[in-house]
Amino acid sequence: MELDVIISPGAMPAKKAKRKVYKKIEQKKSRAPVVKRKSRRNNEIVFKIFDGYRWAIPSAIKVSESVRWKFSMFETYPQKDIIRQINLKIRGVKTEFVFSQLVFSPRVFSPNGLSNGLNGIYSAATMIPQAPLIEYVPPPDANRWQERRWAQQQAEWRKVRAIYNILFKMKRMIYSMAYNFRVNSSVRNVKNVEDVVTMDVPRKVVRVLDLKHRCSYVYEASTMRRLIENRISLSDYMFPNPMPPLNPLTNMNLTQGQLISVIQQCKSHGQYSWILDGLLKHEGNVQLFSSFFKQPLKVRAIENHFKGSIYTYKDEVLDFFDSTSNDFGLPGQYVNKFSELITDHPGNKYVRQWVHVTKAWYIASELEDHSQLYINARLVNILIGKIAEFL
Repeated sequence: MELDVIISPGAMPAKKAKRKVYKKIEQKKSRAPVVKRKSRRNNEIVFKIFDGYRWAIPSAIKVSESVRWKFSMFETYPQKDIIRQINLKIRGVKTEFVFSQLVFSPRVFSPNGLSNGLNGIYSAATMIPQAPLIEYVPPPDANRWQERRWAQQQAEWRKVRAIYNILFKMKRMIYSMAYNFRVNSSVRNVKNVEDVVTMDVPRKVVRVLDLKHRCSYVYEASTMRRLIENRISLSDYMFPNPMPPLNPLTNMNLTQGQLISVIQQCKSHGQYSWILDGLLKHEGNVQLFSSFFKQPLKVRAIENHFKGSIYTYKDEVLDFFDSTSNDFGLPGQYVNKFSELITDHPGNKYVRQWVHVTKAWYIASELEDHSQLYINARLVNILIGKIAEFL
């Protein structure tokens, strides 16, 4: 019960009773209805509303409602399937609606009843043939109406196909214009002027386009050829480990399209190599290239291993010398002396000759070249004969 304020002399006024405060409840926004059905896992199928792009007839093209309805049948189809489906519809018009089969079914009648394709009807009691059968032929007007109907349906489907072809052509033109605009804007926005290696303005320009960031980079053709070869020829010890080529300024991997473009530009400037030809043959796919050129990459990895400092391949040369001395029955002191010689005098002529035969033996063993192995064995015999001279 609500209390009123009462004022009496010498007393404080009475307070009103507090009223209840009602909070507003926010209503949830309604979403588009989704029809849920049984999913396939639990014998149920979940239906999802299509929310992608739809093909539409341009407002400048005026068509009938029948053509518009036929057009809407494929408005959610991908481009690659639409023309094929329309061609099937055109070829199947004469099988979808056959007037003579629907109205005047090709049955054969006789005075006593309907036959089932027999040459006559026999009585069940006497099994005597009755009157001969006569096939019913539809009137010419029905056939002409049916032909006109087929021609109309085919004409409407051809019109639908023509509209879709116009849309596809417009799409290709718009995509081509957008691509050319991106290419031209990227060519104009050059990020560097000098080559990263020669530090000079490139004479044989190789341009790397970055369409994502609308910019481009220019390099010398020989620089890009060496960069690509170095990345493909990367190795760990004597095992090849090819990596995708990089853009030297961004340190990002070249895309497949960029790599093919760079290789074609290098070849147009006269920069050739078997690595560039192999990459271009396999469409810039580094993994596919490495699987087809496994042996050449292995040989290149061996050559790169023996190109570095002598301390990187010192152990391989010592192992080869040790195994050869054991085959010839040399005393162990020669191994120790050769180890001291290769450590103290790595540029010695005798040491360099052993490095050469060691590398040749690894390559010949990888290629399984018996003729080269025989030549290498003869060189080893000559070096063993000179061992007393140098050690």
